Amino acid sequence: MRRLCSLVPVLSLSMMPGVATHADEFKVGLNDDVVSVDMTSQLMPGLNGSVGYIYSEPEGHLAQLRLALTHDAGAHHLQFGGKLVHVWAEDHPDGTVLSVGGQYGLDLGSNLSWQSSAYYTPSVLAFGDMDGFYELGSGIQYNLTPQMGFYGGYRYIHFEYEHARSETFDTGFYVGVKARF
Repeated sequence: MRRLCSLVPVLSLSMMPGVATHADEFKVGLNDDVVSVDMTSQLMPGLNGSVGYIYSEPEGHLAQLRLALTHDAGAHHLQFGGKLVHVWAEDHPDGTVLSVGGQYGLDLGSNLSWQSSAYYTPSVLAFGDMDGFYELGSGIQYNLTPQMGFYGGYRYIHFEYEHARSETFDTGFYVGVKARF
């Protein structure tokens, strides 16, 4: 029952107008222990938003809501902004963080691109029993068609707690598929 109750806020976020109903991009990624979904939409020129959910078999559930300013300069794609992250951990206290960071993408030609991302939360933006958060990722993507692409990469998500040991929520390689609408 706890798992079902924890999915209600995630489903509520996914029904937000402008983010899910007019999704520009939908991603599904997985590895042996983790499945993730992400919907991204351009809210206005230079601003996009996304709603994401990650389930980690040993660790629990994570929901995130992100807003980012975007800029394209030739082969370079930059995003900078913040994201609200909430975790329902199996063996640790639940908590919420407001994280700042961004993404960098580079078009390598021949339908191939490289992306990296980094987000960080200082203790002042961590709530509940949280004391900090950071997420690092890097990957490569191949666009089979303008509407569909495949990607793979590495992701590291880590939470720091005030009164419990720190927890690595996800670490490892993953593969996925991306659809554009």
